[in-house]
Amino acid sequence: MARSPFASNPVIVRLPVLVEEIASRGIRIPRFQRPFEWSDGQRLTLLDSIKQGLPIGSLLTWKTSTHKLASYEKLGPFALRPALDEAQRTYLLDGHQRVSTLYGALWSTPVATDSEEETSSDDETRWPIYYDLEAEKFLLAGRKQRSRPNTWLPLSTLFDGEALWQALAPLRESGRSDLAKRARALAETFTDYQVPVVPILSEDLPQVIESFRRINSQGTAMSEVSMVRALTWSTDFDLVAQLEQLIGVQLVPLGWGELEPQELLDALKVFFKLRVYDSEATELSAIVKDTNKMTRFASCLKQAIQFLLAHCGIAGPKLLPYRYQLACLIAAAGETEKLGGDTAACNRLEQWFWATTYQEYFGGAMDRQLREAAEHVRALAKGPVGVGPAHGLGKQTALPRSRRFQLKSARSRALALLLLRQQPQQEDGTVPTTVAERVSREGGVTIPKIVTSSQLSLDEGALSDSPGNRWIALPEHVFAMMNKLRQGPVGSTFLRSHLISEAAARSYENQRYADFIRQRETDLFREEEQFAAAIGAAQRVRGRTSKSGR
Repeated sequence: MARSPFASNPVIVRLPVLVEEIASRGIRIPRFQRPFEWSDGQRLTLLDSIKQGLPIGSLLTWKTSTHKLASYEKLGPFALRPALDEAQRTYLLDGHQRVSTLYGALWSTPVATDSEEETSSDDETRWPIYYDLEAEKFLLAGRKQRSRPNTWLPLSTLFDGEALWQALAPLRESGRSDLAKRARALAETFTDYQVPVVPILSEDLPQVIESFRRINSQGTAMSEVSMVRALTWSTDFDLVAQLEQLIGVQLVPLGWGELEPQELLDALKVFFKLRVYDSEATELSAIVKDTNKMTRFASCLKQAIQFLLAHCGIAGPKLLPYRYQLACLIAAAGETEKLGGDTAACNRLEQWFWATTYQEYFGGAMDRQLREAAEHVRALAKGPVGVGPAHGLGKQTALPRSRRFQLKSARSRALALLLLRQQPQQEDGTVPTTVAERVSREGGVTIPKIVTSSQLSLDEGALSDSPGNRWIALPEHVFAMMNKLRQGPVGSTFLRSHLISEAAARSYENQRYADFIRQRETDLFREEEQFAAAIGAAQRVRGRTSKSGR
């Protein structure tokens, strides 16, 4: 039987040669690969495997003379050299996470896109990687650490003889020749380490993409966005690029530029009535490549966002209690010429939104609940329907009291929206016209604590995180507002705009900070009860009236 031309024999390359090939773009990373996302532990384990001589798996590449694919210009935070225009190009199909780790750790002169210093953000990957010559283990410096012991060897010196000699100089001068010898042995181990590279020789792009999809369905799970991107990728279509364009053109002007691609993909599934949690990627692939369907979806997405801003006061995704509320409203927009086009429809949809928020309908919702909710909102957009669980207005119960403010939770976001509806004043009595946009964009820094932890005793410390200890205050005004509250007496209009009762204000002025927080927590909860009962999301509490008269 003739040998298939689809695959060739593996090539064994030494680690320094592999890293050089990556650096010079001799091996390119196509953009349908998922971004670098390995954890610190995964990176350190890979390096330890090399040290021990254990296999780290082969790399799968694709050699082509016909196709030119868009490729990553950096690995992790490190820039790569400009790619040469070669007659035959080699693309990496499997091994992106491993290769990124090796390049970031071992290449002697990587160009960091931001800085080669330790990153300070918890969301960023830490570089560089060291080897502790005394403890004989790989490690990362702390995020704020700016110096390191002489016994920590930067791995970027292992393939650079001069850099390694200079790094070991302090050890030789201090008489630690044993550690210098250990470092040289490590360098030899890494230099001699071999990696098998399996090339695919084919000009059949769909078959190559399918190979990539099957290989990456094992091991570290791909995100759904990455999987659909791989399935739909071609030289003239990139899912991520299309979603980014949708975000840039449609959402950024509306203040919703921080919506994640996965959230858009989930909304697409709801809109086109697919299962949310286990839809086949091939089903989604057909939809995202259909220009007419995507245009219709984009139009309904814009309508849903405009509705949330106009009727719910939500100016960005950071204040949206549940992302599936947006998905359901997009689905509802597909049933009408204009979402909430009449007063009755607006009232129905607004009631549904707040009911599902306070009843926490989407907390842990399964596929069936999501489908029922979407169908119910579609019906609400067209006319009155009966009340049921999918409406978020099932059996009414007393509203539970929230004891902790965390902006990631639906109840905390609902509280932030309640505070915004009061038109919170600054110290001079003005209300910034952009306060809702600022809160939606900047999040927690615009909803600071009124009482600091140092103003509470150890026994009172838990009150620091109470909802009663939060207010809307832009960073540039917060200290002046706190001084106004501290010095007193404060005008009733300012207090009402922050839902601070006179009793709470007196406690703050008299430095009874724990009493202030307890009183305001009670006041805020009563406001929430009144509002939730008014829209039918909770039992009406008899004998209680709203402090603000709203």
